[in-house]
Amino acid sequence: MNTTRTVRLGLPILLLAATAGLVAAPAAEARSLPTYTCGYTLDQPQFDSVRGRECTASAGAPLIGHHWITFQMRNSGSGETWVCNSVEAALVPYYLDNKIDPDYADFERAYGRGADASVCHRLLD
Repeated sequence: MNTTRTVRLGLPILLLAATAGLVAAPAAEARSLPTYTCGYTLDQPQFDSVRGRECTASAGAPLIGHHWITFQMRNSGSGETWVCNSVEAALVPYYLDNKIDPDYADFERAYGRGADASVCHRLLD
């Protein structure tokens, strides 16, 4: 009987301690989104897209190619910020090897250090 009484008294304490340990476990550190900070941006609301030029990329942001990632694009002058779900990053180095007939947009991205984004939503201050 003493053993049963000890288990009955001790079990709730053990359960509380275990639950407290799980609740008090350190939370994963929030990661910041990759960001393109651009000298100027063109919001194209009819296409839910944003084009940025004269951009610099934060650490971890793709520098070339088409990527399906969530990232931010920020206008360094106005402070406008968008959260986007895909990007065609065209920061230096940008090459046109895959294109038979590069068009104006290709050259604009290549020489303007651009990032074209689709499925963007503007963050309101």
